Amino acid sequence: MHKKYKEDIKHVDLDGVSVQRILKNHCQGNEKYPVPLVFSPSFEIPMLSEVFLNEIGDLSYIISQTPGVWLDAQVYQLKQDFFFSWVILEGILDETELSEMMDLYIKILTEIDKSEGGNLDE
Repeated sequence: MHKKYKEDIKHVDLDGVSVQRILKNHCQGNEKYPVPLVFSPSFEIPMLSEVFLNEIGDLSYIISQTPGVWLDAQVYQLKQDFFFSWVILEGILDETELSEMMDLYIKILTEIDKSEGGNLDE
């Protein structure tokens, strides 16, 4: 799984809107269209530098927008912890679906972290 993540991260410069345009063109006339969900784990790159945190302080609130997606699931490293942010288009998923997705997502991220010798589950 980690190998696949490393391979996928090579395509980080291709933004979500571009991917949606490519998929739309590729899927024209087809009933099946991919659901626009974005998962953006960032284990190795801290969200904020130590300099920023020392000058401004701890993060307590974040605003994020990813146009055209139903769910933008982000994970950032903050100091020695991880910060999870899910931006969800209202009315698309119910609470049960969201809860199940979050539980599975955390399980997958924990497995990746453990394979790297981390301690995400603590």
